[in-house]
Amino acid sequence: MPLESEYRPIIIPTESQPPLNRWQECGQLIANHLRLGESLLLDMDGLVVKSDSLDRPELTTPKIVPSIKALENLGAKVGVATARGIQIIDYLRNEHGLRMDGPAILEDGHVLINEGTRTCLAAPNHTRFIADVRQELMFHPEFQISWSNVRTLSKAFDMFSFCPGGFQWQGENRASLWFPTNVEKVDDQIVLTTVFEPVLREIAYKNSLDYENDLDVSINRMSVGNLAIISIKGKINGLPVTKGTAAELLTQPWVFVGDGFGDIELSEKTKRLNGAVI
Repeated sequence: MPLESEYRPIIIPTESQPPLNRWQECGQLIANHLRLGESLLLDMDGLVVKSDSLDRPELTTPKIVPSIKALENLGAKVGVATARGIQIIDYLRNEHGLRMDGPAILEDGHVLINEGTRTCLAAPNHTRFIADVRQELMFHPEFQISWSNVRTLSKAFDMFSFCPGGFQWQGENRASLWFPTNVEKVDDQIVLTTVFEPVLREIAYKNSLDYENDLDVSINRMSVGNLAIISIKGKINGLPVTKGTAAELLTQPWVFVGDGFGDIELSEKTKRLNGAVI
C-alpha cells in the first residue's frame, strides 16, 4: 500500500531520453492517483498525435495505443485536454478502438465534456460569431479554399492569400486561419491588424460582442511550411478562455500528461486542485 505522501501532486520533468527510473516514477505516480478514481487527461499535439501532420491526425508512435488501452481495461477514465475539436476523440475511437470516456477539454477550453454533459465556455453569441466568421471570410478577395491553393499562389505568383486552418483544430467556438509567410515575425502582426482585424471587428459588432473584451485573437507560426496561424477564440469577463478555465469545472482531481509550454497554466491548476502532472 503506497504511503499517503505518495499521493501528493508533483511534477516530474522528463528529458529527451529520461532514464528508466524516471519512467518508473511516472508509472507509480499515475497508478497511485488512478487508484483514487481520478481521470487521466492527455495532451494531444506532440504527445499522442504529431503536431505537424496538417492533413489528418497521425500518431506520434503506434506504441501509445496499446498503453492507453491497457489503462482503459484496468478501469481508468482516459480523456483529453487539447486545442483540437471533437474530431480527435472520434479519430481515436473509430481508428484505434479507444474508449476515451474520461473528461474532454476541447477547443482550448471552450468545450468541456464530462460524464455526458457538454458545456460551452464563451461570451453569449460567440458560437454564432465563429460561424459568421467562417461564412463571411469566404467572400474575402484573398480567400482560398485550401492550403494547397494558398501555397501555389504564394510560390508561383508571390501572391498573398489565406485559407481556413486544418479541420483538426476547428470547432464551434474556435476558428483558425492559415497564410504563408517568408518575412520577419513582426510582420505577421501587421497582416493580422490590416487584413483580418477590420473584418473581425465588424462581425463582432454584428453579434453584439466587444472585440477587446469578448474575443481572443492571436497569431503564431508552425515550425514547418512557413505557416502563420491566426487563432480566433473567446474571453469571459475580459479573460481568455483556456484549458485551465474548463478544468476549474471538473469536480475531482485528475492526472495531466503534457509536453510543452502551452500546458503550463493547466499544469498549475492541476497541482492546485490536488492532481498530478507529468
